[in-house]
Amino acid sequence: MDRSRRALLKFGGALAGTALTVLGGLAVRTGKTRSPPRLRPPGAGSEDRLLARCVRCSQCIQACPTTVLKSAANDGPLGLGVPLFVPRDQPCDLCAGKSAMMCIEACPTDALQPLASRRDVRIGIAVVNTDTCLPYVGVSCRACWHACPFPREAIVIDGQGHPVIDRDACVGCGLCEYACLTPDPSIRVVPLSER
Repeated sequence: MDRSRRALLKFGGALAGTALTVLGGLAVRTGKTRSPPRLRPPGAGSEDRLLARCVRCSQCIQACPTTVLKSAANDGPLGLGVPLFVPRDQPCDLCAGKSAMMCIEACPTDALQPLASRRDVRIGIAVVNTDTCLPYVGVSCRACWHACPFPREAIVIDGQGHPVIDRDACVGCGLCEYACLTPDPSIRVVPLSER
């Protein structure tokens, strides 16, 4: 085989290898692409578990006494129809005053698992933005602390008057985010998968 033909084949092989690497990388990225993590109902567990078990029947949404839960509309094919909520619009009050968590009771599958108590809920974790949180910038405020269903546990106020989140006690209901007085909330609930 002459040199020019060998060089051409070598170049072609390298080009094909590069193309496969690039395409392979795209395929991996495309294969792993899914909607960003969302705040799901109590008892949902991990995102993967919920996506695998939820039949998108909307019974939990219909059972929610405060109309917190919504059906995901823009979450891609895997998340379409799966229940979620946005705390700044409406937080989960953990079915306060009810004998049970109504969404869990209504679920016809095991997508939403029963919990021994409301303290066992693990939707997400509140995170404070110390750059904009009023007490951190010198303004007295306890709005998040007052809204928390477990004050002095999930949110404690430190010696300087700052809200501090106890990761083990925070259930991720979003009541703090909803109550926050800053226009862009200085406390946000993020799914546990993002922490």
